[in-house]
Amino acid sequence: MNKSSLYEDIYSSTNIINGDEYREMITTIANLASDMVVKTLGPYGATTIIDDGSGYTYPTKDGWSTLNRLRFNDPIYNTLFNVLKQISFNSVSTVGDGTTTAMVGASHFLKNFDEYEKPTNFRQADFIASMNKVSDDIEHRMLNSSRVKVINSDNISDAIFPIAYTATNGNAEFANIIQDIYTQTENPNIHVEMSKGDKISYVIQDGYKFDSSVLDFNVYINEDNGTYKKDTVTKCVIFDHNITYQQHKNIVLELTRYAQTHSTEIIIMAPYFDDIITTMISNQIQQLSMKGMIPNIILMQVPITMDIHKQILSDISVLINAPIFDTARLKLFNILYHNQTHDKEEQIEDDILEMDLFKENNPSELLFACLGTIRSIVIDKKNSYIKNYDSIIDPVKYNALIKDATDRYLKLKEDADKTFNGHLDKDYMFARMRYIKLTGKMGTIYVGGLSELQKRCDKDAIDDAVMVCKSAYEHGYVRGLNLELITCIAEAMTDINENNIELSDYEAMAYNLLYRTFLDVSLDCLKNKYGDSEVVYVKDLHEDPSNDEYQTIRIQDIVPYCAEHDAGFNLVTDTITDIETTSVVSSVATDLEIMKAVINILTTIITSNQFLSMGKSYDRKVSHDRELDRLVSDKRAIARAQAEEVTNVLKTNVLGDKVFSLLNLPQKAEQISMNLED
Repeated sequence: MNKSSLYEDIYSSTNIINGDEYREMITTIANLASDMVVKTLGPYGATTIIDDGSGYTYPTKDGWSTLNRLRFNDPIYNTLFNVLKQISFNSVSTVGDGTTTAMVGASHFLKNFDEYEKPTNFRQADFIASMNKVSDDIEHRMLNSSRVKVINSDNISDAIFPIAYTATNGNAEFANIIQDIYTQTENPNIHVEMSKGDKISYVIQDGYKFDSSVLDFNVYINEDNGTYKKDTVTKCVIFDHNITYQQHKNIVLELTRYAQTHSTEIIIMAPYFDDIITTMISNQIQQLSMKGMIPNIILMQVPITMDIHKQILSDISVLINAPIFDTARLKLFNILYHNQTHDKEEQIEDDILEMDLFKENNPSELLFACLGTIRSIVIDKKNSYIKNYDSIIDPVKYNALIKDATDRYLKLKEDADKTFNGHLDKDYMFARMRYIKLTGKMGTIYVGGLSELQKRCDKDAIDDAVMVCKSAYEHGYVRGLNLELITCIAEAMTDINENNIELSDYEAMAYNLLYRTFLDVSLDCLKNKYGDSEVVYVKDLHEDPSNDEYQTIRIQDIVPYCAEHDAGFNLVTDTITDIETTSVVSSVATDLEIMKAVINILTTIITSNQFLSMGKSYDRKVSHDRELDRLVSDKRAIARAQAEEVTNVLKTNVLGDKVFSLLNLPQKAEQISMNLED
C-alpha cells in the first residue's frame, strides 16, 4: 500500500467532513428544510400535523413549530440542521417572525447563486463583504422610506389587528386578544404564559403591584370583592428595617397624632413590626372600629428578604415621592427627639452629618419629610397596587428610575428573553415585570389547550405575534409579502443605473440575487393558494377603489406590478389595493431581519469548509463505497439507454433489421452495460 493510499485509508476513518462533500451536505440540508416549510408560508399555507410522541396529534399552520420539530436520524445531519436553524432563529428572534421565511429565502438564494454567472476568479470574502454593503444600503432605504407607517394612539387598534392576524397565520381569536390589549394599555410588552385550563384568556394589570400583608386586614375591607380601595389622598412612610417599640415608639406616636390632626390615613410600610407595636396599634384600631370610625393607621409588612424586594421599596419611594426612612434617619430622629426633650444634648455623629441628613431642625420635620403621598391604592390579602401616581412623582427621579429599569431589562433580555432553549431565569423575569409595571398597564395572555403540545404550539405563535406587533409599534410597518423589501432593492438598482454609479461585479451580483430571491419567496406564498395556475383573476383597486371587475394577470407578475405601482396585494380577497389601505402588513424590522438571516445562513454555508463531529465518527469508507455504487448504477443506466437507442434505429429499416438479427445486438448491448460494473 503506497503512501497516498495509506493517507486516504486513515483519513477515511476520521470524524472530519470537508470540501465539496461538506458543502453538498449542508446545502442539501438547507434545501430539504426549506422544502419542508415552504408550503406553510402565507395565509394559505398548508397545515402540518404534529405528533407529540404520546399518540396525541395537533394541527398547526405555524412554520416555526414545524421547523423546530423537524429531526434527522443521522446525528451529523441533525447537528448541521440545528446550526442553520439557530442562525435563522437568532437573526429574527427580536422581531418574532420570519424564521421559516429566512430558511426558504436562503434555499432560493443558493439556487440562484449556483445559476448566476460569477466573476472570473470568484472570491468568497469579497462577495460576502459586498453582500453586507448592499444589505446596509437596502436597510437605510427601508428605514427612511415614506411608505413606512407609524402606529400611534389614533390608529393603534386598526393597525395592530392585521399585523397580529398575519403573524398568527390567520388566527382571528389570537389577533383580537392582542388588539384588545394594545387598545386598553398601549403597552407592547405583553406577557404570554401557559395556563392549566383548555381556554385562552387575558387580563390587564393596572398599577404597581407588590407583595404585602396588612395587620388586622379584615377591618379595612370596603369592597365586595374583599379588598381595601382608597381613591383619595393617603400618606405613606417606608422603613427598610424592622419596627420595634424600643426604637420607634416616638415615631409611631408622632405619626398617629399626624393622622388624627390631618384626618387622613397613614400607611406604615416595614419588613416587620414587633409584638408591642402591633398590640398598641391593634388596640387603637379596635377602639376606632367599635365607634364606627375608620382606623387611620395601616401597618403593612413588605418583605425585603431578597434583593428584588429591596428594589421594590426603592421603586415605591419614587412613586410616593418620599425618601426611605432608613436606619441613619432613625438614629438622627432619636438624637433630635432626645435633644428636644432632655436637658443634656446628645452629639450628632459625623457619619450622619456626612450623609447630608441634618437638614431638619427637629424630629417632626425629619419624619414628615419622609411622608409620601398615594392618590389611589388597592390592597388585598397578599398584594397591593399603587395607581395614579403620575401627578405625585418627581419627573427627574422617575425618569432615572425608568432608565435604570429599562437598561436592566434590556441587558437581561439579550440572554433570557425567548432564548432558543426556552430558559428564563428569575432575574430576567423580575426585571421584565418591574419594567412593565413602571411603564404602565400590562396585558398578560394565558394560553390554554387540550394538551401540552397544543399549548406550546399556540404559545409559539402568540409569542411571535406579540413580538411582531411590538416591533411594528416601535419601528413602524410596511406592506406584507416582502413587497417593501423588493421595492427598495428595485429602487436601488434604478438609482444606480440612472446615476451611472459604478458597482463592483460582486455588488451587482448581490443586488440581483437578493431581488430574485425575495421575488421567489413571495411567489411561494402565491403558489400556496393558486397552485400551478399560470393566470389568475384579480380586482385592481389601487387606482380606482370602485373598480369591481376582475382581470387576468400572470401569477409571477403580481408582486413586480405591486412593487412598481406602490400597491399591496390581499391573497384572501384577490385584490390589488392602495398602499394606504392595504390590510396585509408586516413590521419593517421583520423584513430587514429576514434579509439579514438569509445573508447569515449563506455566509455560514459559503465560507465554512469543514465539519468536525465529536459525537460520531463519520465512516468515509462507507460513504465512498456508496458513492461508487451510485456512479456505477448511473453509468449502467446510461449504457442501457444508449443500447436501446441503437436498437430502435436499427429496427426502423430492413437492412438494419437484418444486421440487428445477425449480430445479436441486444445481448451485446446488455453485456456492455454489465461489463461497466467491473
